[in-house]
Amino acid sequence: MTYIAALEEARRQEATKPISDFMFGQLTQFLSQEIARLSKPQTPKMGDILKNKGGLTLLF
Repeated sequence: MTYIAALEEARRQEATKPISDFMFGQLTQFLSQEIARLSKPQTPKMGDILKNKGGLTLLF
């Protein structure tokens, strides 16, 4: 369901549940993507290492 469709459905039903369900779905999708992205091992890029000559590189 698209945002506009959720708004139209909420107006038709005179309820906020369709838009709340849409927003919950979008948040769930976003958080799943972020978890997947951050679950991958992170390593510094070679360009970043060269910029920080002799410095300490922290990865979070």
